[in-house]
Amino acid sequence: MYGEDFEISQKCFVTGNAIAHVERVTTESCRAKRCANTPVETLQTLSSSPSAAESITLSVEKLSDSHMQELDSQLSCFSGMKSFLFKKDSLSEDTFFLDAVLEMCKGCPLLAQCIFTALGKKISEEAMIATATTIYGMILHCRNKKVSGLQRLLTTVCLRYNADNKFLTHLNKVHLTLSEESKRKQIQDFGDKSENSIISAIAEGHDDKLNGDNLDIRVNTNDMRMDVTSRNKDYHFFATDFTLDRVNLDHLSKVTPNVEAVQARCFLPNDEEQQYYKKRLKILLGRGLQKLDGFKWMTSLIPAQIPHPLDEKSLTVSFFQCL
Repeated sequence: MYGEDFEISQKCFVTGNAIAHVERVTTESCRAKRCANTPVETLQTLSSSPSAAESITLSVEKLSDSHMQELDSQLSCFSGMKSFLFKKDSLSEDTFFLDAVLEMCKGCPLLAQCIFTALGKKISEEAMIATATTIYGMILHCRNKKVSGLQRLLTTVCLRYNADNKFLTHLNKVHLTLSEESKRKQIQDFGDKSENSIISAIAEGHDDKLNGDNLDIRVNTNDMRMDVTSRNKDYHFFATDFTLDRVNLDHLSKVTPNVEAVQARCFLPNDEEQQYYKKRLKILLGRGLQKLDGFKWMTSLIPAQIPHPLDEKSLTVSFFQCL
């Protein structure tokens, strides 16, 4: 869950016939009946109540028929340890949203039917599944704070993009994220996971490197008169990460060459290397030309990837951990 393209990931969404599958599961699990109260009756109840709080209470009481009791029973079952959102680990970012929706359809079919009916058909399948999962996760978190799989996911995204404590507090009040007190614990969990991953990678014998670079930030204050401490500030950080080598270098010589014995002609390309360079140069020039109006036809002829012996290895995802 902690990948950089946590870029929550668009990998979390699913396409294809997911909605059709969800609707089929919902239909098989529940045959919802119309509520006894009409919207007019509900509005009349709200308008005749002395206060907003009492209006909501009376409205809910009028809606508490067999369907509402069934819905409460279904949610009570999944607001405990039965829901996979209760787990703190092993939440797959690839199938998170679809897993949550399928759980809701099988365990709480009445809620699923209400949500998908309310969402309508004007949004995309991915947006519908993500929205339904968010509503489902918020409801379970309202009933049990420990069912916080969705909240941990969204808190991770907020931390990734440097959300402050006030922002987390506001989102926590509407059950979208964890509380600001959990921020330190969440960051500590990130550190522990990174440390364990690095130890495992080194124990398996992988080659690696440590990268580091300076990060200088200047923060300008809009109005220095507002506060004595409100002044322009300069921050200096040193960002580091641990990256595994994707290409195995064991076949290369580890003997340090004698610099005095190295001749200049060793750095000149031979005939084979010159031909290789010319072929690749054609592709690079073609990429530039295809941007011009008269050369648009070249787009289908220019390969997106210049072929080379390490194609497969270079396309693999880099493994790195922030330190």
